[in-house]
Formats: sequence, C-alpha cells, structure tokens
Amino acid sequence: IASAGHPHPMVLSRSGAKSVMADGPLLGFTRDARYESVQLRLDWGDRLLLATDGLDPNELASGGPCPDWLIGEVTERARQPLAQVVEGVSHRIAERIGPDPEDDWTLILIEGISWAQRAEGLPAMAMPGASPRPAPVKAPAMVAAAPASAPAGLLDLAGVSALRQAVGPEGFRRLATRFTENTTRRFGEWADLIAAGDAAGLVTTAHAFAGVLGQFGLAGTAALARQVEHEPDSAERLRLARQVLVEGPREFAAFRDWLEASADA
Repeated sequence: IASAGHPHPMVLSRSGAKSVMADGPLLGFTRDARYESVQLRLDWGDRLLLATDGLDPNELASGGPCPDWLIGEVTERARQPLAQVVEGVSHRIAERIGPDPEDDWTLILIEGISWAQRAEGLPAMAMPGASPRPAPVKAPAMVAAAPASAPAGLLDLAGVSALRQAVGPEGFRRLATRFTENTTRRFGEWADLIAAGDAAGLVTTAHAFAGVLGQFGLAGTAALARQVEHEPDSAERLRLARQVLVEGPREFAAFRDWLEASADA
C-alpha cells in the first residue's frame, strides 16, 4: 500500500478502526516522487477502507485517518455483504456532498476472507520483479512550464507546476480560481476562530486548511497550520494560528502573482 495526498488507509475490525501509516507526496504525479509503502495481511472479517480526500468539501486534506462519519457508515454495516456495504455507503456519501461536489471521490473496500474461500479465489499475484516489462508508452505532449516568478523561499512550485502540466492550462485555471476564492474565505473563517478564542475549532479547520495550502504550494503556511493542528496547548495553538495570519497572506499573494505571470506566459 502506498498513499499520496489522501487519508490514511484504515483497517476496520471487531476491535475498532486503525490507521495504516503509509504516506506519500501531496500530489502523486510529481517528478521523482518518493512513497512509503507497507504490506499487511487482513484477518477474516477485517475490512480495509481506502478513500480519497474529496468526500466532503470541509475535509479536503491529506494525511490523518478517514473521517469518523465515514468509518461509522462502514462499521454499522459490518454484517452486510461487501457489495451491499459499498452501495449503501456510496448513497450516504452522495447525500452528504450534495449535487455539486467540489471534488471527485473514490471509495474502495477490501475484505479478508477465510482459508476455505481463498481456495476458490484468484491465484496469488506475482511480485513486480516477476512481471513482464510493459511496452514503452509515448509520453504526452508537455505543457510549457509556467515561470516561477514568485519570491524564492515563499512557495514550493514544483508540485503546482506538475499539476498544471497534468490537467492542462484551462483545467488548472479553473482549479486555481476555485482555490483562490476558497482560500480567501478560509482565511476569514480562521480569523473568526481566533477572535472567538476557539482553540478546539482550529484543530479540524487546520487539518483541512493545511492540506489545501500544501497542494497549491503554500508550503510554509501549510506547515504552520499542521503545527496548529497537532499543538496540545490551547494558548500556544492560538499563538501559532495568529502566525498563520501573518505568514499566510504573504505566501498567498506570492501565489497569485505567480498565477498571473503564468497566465500571461
């Protein structure tokens, strides 16, 4: 198992839910991306839950466990056949995100089976080293890289440039426009939480905010938001949150300058 930019895989068993710590880059198609991979064996009755981070507009983030509501939807159907579980949970996801979701979503459930069932299953997969080498694939035409005109040290544009090349200029323009609109709103909501002294509310907000900021290159602010998420002391969490409002707008302005320059290129 390897993971890039999504919630951690979760093993759901009779004893509860446990994250499988398999991390990867925020964007899975960056050049020279490095992944951490793990192997595990499911016991009979265990289910492995894999989900993208587009399940809920308020949970667009990377890393961490799957949302509690999603784990609950799966575990309350523990006695149902796997296909029935997937169908039921899919309907609940669709109801939750509404008719106009901000992102696509994927749900995969894998179930451990008994030894008797394994005898009727597919043969074991060959390890990658034993597989035939695939035929070379012609690389798609590359979109011209946008100029990295943002000040050095403010942004990490490698992943953003890779995203632009992957989806094309027009697709990237739509994504970036939505990102800038949502980020402006999120900074306002962040300031409201600080003004209210809501240190607890900052935790869940920081998780989502950090993931989105990191995906669009605001690496410094994303790292600060992660510190807010994991800081146990409420007073220190609020102090770090104020620092986000100092550093964040600077990086955000640099990103918009880069975006404008790339549109003119």
